[in-house]
Amino acid sequence: MLDRAIRRGIRVYGKAKDYDSLPECWKKISCSSENAIFPLIAIDDSVIWYGIPDFEGVFKDGNTGYLTTLPLAFRISGKNAIEMISSLTDIDYSENDGIKTRLDGISQEQNRIAGKSEHGKVGLSEYIRENVVCEKCGEPMVLTKSFKSGKAYLKCSTCRNIAYLTKDEVNAYIHEKKVTCPQHHCGIHAGLGKFGIYVKCDQGHYLKPDEI
Repeated sequence: MLDRAIRRGIRVYGKAKDYDSLPECWKKISCSSENAIFPLIAIDDSVIWYGIPDFEGVFKDGNTGYLTTLPLAFRISGKNAIEMISSLTDIDYSENDGIKTRLDGISQEQNRIAGKSEHGKVGLSEYIRENVVCEKCGEPMVLTKSFKSGKAYLKCSTCRNIAYLTKDEVNAYIHEKKVTCPQHHCGIHAGLGKFGIYVKCDQGHYLKPDEI
């Protein structure tokens, strides 16, 4: 079923804390993530199933762990509720060693072509983490996306200070990594418009910063 969906162009991706125990077919569309502690399935940002897949694990609260089994499944379709759950659970991000990476930042086929590193750390997100530091504490900044507005911004990995993503940072990444448009395979550049940072290819195709 998943193979058919992917062949139709549907983007399917996931994360698991116990990645090694996944069946091979699930490993192809998943990644290891330390924050995969909630049994959630999200569909098109319009529906979330809580309690699926079946889950038996430990929720951690500080130094205390609670063994929890969730036998029930709940379907949630309220827009505000979905945004809140997505934000609180970081459902769109994997996290390993304190590094967050968007699950949809690069497809499985692109991962193979680009030579994915151990935790799938590729693209603008990893470039920002390695090259931009917090003005307050000097720790790495993390590329983050607002679930309400969809705009990309930077958040400190330690003190949670927030900063703007600049076009100079995006263009530096494009130039250094020789990034091209994934659709037209031509040059791209970042600019600043009235709605914030945008990325545009030489053929007029617009992309979001977290898509490169």
